[in-house]
Amino acid sequence: MKKIPLISTLLLVIILLASGKAQAQKVDYKIASLFIYNFAQYIQWPANEASREEFVIGVVGNSPAAISEFKKAVVNRKTSKGQSVKVIALKSNYEALDCHIVFVPSGESSKIAELKGIIDQKPILLVSEKMGLAKKGSHINFFIDDDDDFKTKFELNKSAITQHGLRVSSELTAFAVVI
Repeated sequence: MKKIPLISTLLLVIILLASGKAQAQKVDYKIASLFIYNFAQYIQWPANEASREEFVIGVVGNSPAAISEFKKAVVNRKTSKGQSVKVIALKSNYEALDCHIVFVPSGESSKIAELKGIIDQKPILLVSEKMGLAKKGSHINFFIDDDDDFKTKFELNKSAITQHGLRVSSELTAFAVVI
């Protein structure tokens, strides 16, 4: 039996630990979709948006896992205003204009700047999941807290939300890391 050199063994352990941490860093879309559905209960949209028949959540890009989990989370649900909830996959960034909430998976985070320009001053909640995006204009950003057993948490950029004509309840703010 051939012995593996110590340096190779150490490198293998480091690679395995790093890949395990990378797995832990991914936001669970089941949790994210439930969070986002519940955000709708604690964010107030202007009257003309709140009266629309459907409440639309758009998912940027073609992330089958994210879209599937979002659709499962909102099946047969309604908002607190009685609107039925619909989840769509955005094929272009301009489709965001038809949404109440736009979710940007980490793999699509390069589209944040363009999306911000498109939805500028519109009452659309922009939600992301890549560190630092709340400081760059995303309204709510999910992150994994390494210091708290890798729990999923969210940052809330209150000024960006207000600039878009949305009002956030103090109850939601109490659970967020406010930026």
